Amino acid sequence: MRLRDLTPAETAAVEARRSEVREALSRIDAAWKPTAEAIAAAPFMDDFEARRGGLFGLCWGHPTHGHAFVTSTPIVHHGEGWAVTESGRLYILGGARPAAEERLDKVLSGRRGRGRPIVDFDAPVPEADADEAFKP
Repeated sequence: MRLRDLTPAETAAVEARRSEVREALSRIDAAWKPTAEAIAAAPFMDDFEARRGGLFGLCWGHPTHGHAFVTSTPIVHHGEGWAVTESGRLYILGGARPAAEERLDKVLSGRRGRGRPIVDFDAPVPEADADEAFKP
């Protein structure tokens, strides 16, 4: 399943996060520190969670999978807004996926997406016209 393209505002937010990661990693003195090119090419992962030591989430710009749901290899280093996996791939991280209880509360309260109700009970009911045939 291919994910939708990011909007210009979302792309700008990813680039701002990428700059923050570049700044944070420049202050670290370690042998595994990613290069500026690796940071520029790093895929962006949002709505992610940790599974079996790795990351699972929505990923944009992955060199192999493109825009898709991705499961990474185990994480070896991480910080605020970034993670490096066992395969040596750097991910720029967005927001973590809400806990299962939070997602369940949203579903059970009748909310989906950005808080829209599943059914609008206050919407006017169209009057049935006996002369018209049933239209699905």
